[in-house]
Amino acid sequence: MQPRPLASKCVSALVIVAALFFPCHTLADIGDFILGQNPGDDETYALNAGDLQEVLHNAYIGYGGKGTFDHTGGELWVSNDAFLGYEATGEGVYEFHTGTLSVSELRVGWAGVGEFTQYGGDVDIRNKGGFSVGDGVSGDYIMKGGSISSGDLSQPTSSSSGIRVDHDGLFRLELGDVQLAGSMIITQGGTCEVAGGTLAAGGNLHVGGQLLVSAGVLTSGNDFFLGRVRDLMGFPITEEPGVLTLTGGRVEAADKDFLISEHSYITDATAVGTAGTLVAGERFINDSTQRFLYSTVRTTVHCDGRPFGGNWAVYAGDVTDKGAVPEGLDDNFAIGTFVLGEGDGGDMAEFTLSSDMYVYELQILNDASIDLGGHTIYYLEEGAWHNGIWGGGFTYEGHYQNGQVVGITPEPATLALLAVGGIALAVAGRRR
Repeated sequence: MQPRPLASKCVSALVIVAALFFPCHTLADIGDFILGQNPGDDETYALNAGDLQEVLHNAYIGYGGKGTFDHTGGELWVSNDAFLGYEATGEGVYEFHTGTLSVSELRVGWAGVGEFTQYGGDVDIRNKGGFSVGDGVSGDYIMKGGSISSGDLSQPTSSSSGIRVDHDGLFRLELGDVQLAGSMIITQGGTCEVAGGTLAAGGNLHVGGQLLVSAGVLTSGNDFFLGRVRDLMGFPITEEPGVLTLTGGRVEAADKDFLISEHSYITDATAVGTAGTLVAGERFINDSTQRFLYSTVRTTVHCDGRPFGGNWAVYAGDVTDKGAVPEGLDDNFAIGTFVLGEGDGGDMAEFTLSSDMYVYELQILNDASIDLGGHTIYYLEEGAWHNGIWGGGFTYEGHYQNGQVVGITPEPATLALLAVGGIALAVAGRRR
């Protein structure tokens, strides 16, 4: 016999008896499940293996006080929304070990504080745009295993958010699998950390806050934007520059564009890396005037240039790095390995270059071609040394035209010293 829903356990004369065993309270609708209704309350509920609890309206974990939900098995099914930290004084804690959580929308830290730790189990968020972290005071979602699905995965879309990390929100993925039908949006003040596992967004990846990737794979079914703007219903535009820190793992806009600065007037979007891989399916554009990945970098950037319209069609992928400036080479070696024409559809891909580029290693593969547009790609010769990083040279299996590809050795600082020394010798010779 199927267990009766929580709401029915808290009705009529059974309320007093049920309250001894089920810390369930009603607010205005008997279908609500509430833990920690008032400031000062501290209530805990445990859901165990084999249990099925149905909530006919909303679930509030930490409504005005503190509520803790310990999910060690079974299924919690919520018809509408689940809130952790609903009011400003609310604190909601969800410990998810195994089982199933199915909700229409999940809000971690609504107006108060929310903490969700997932060790395993499956989270199913049925509505697109129904997953947010840090709407209120703060919200943390730490994922150490299990899975999350958000929205109808058979209909990926960029028009809604699969997950939104707001304000002081933190979403940290250490292990597990996250599948989003919509976009991933990190607003200014929000942080996403990917330290393992897989996160796939069917829409875009918008980064206006902090994105830190050290391991695992983060993919977008559409475009990746580092830096974003908000213009909500006629209100003034808010610039959110965004910061990407890449120390390992892989970030992919595998079918579309990898764009730094969604709009060119955002000049301080920043990407810093020491390892890992970025993949741009069609275009790699750095519209920021800052140098791209300017640390001691050995980061790899792939630009696949995927074709369309049949096996013999080509796509003109745009490549731009406005962080490269002409004042000198020393500060410009920004990208570790730059790869053109690798991946599905890489054969015969065509690219256009809109700025000079400085890379530690250059690869043009699979008969790909690039129109340099009068610009130059500088690469560090194999065996050359610069800023503590060895050069990788030039792997050339394609074509380039209308510009130059120049190998640099030794490092620019040494060249500068040699130049100064040569001038000094010439002056001394004249004095004699």
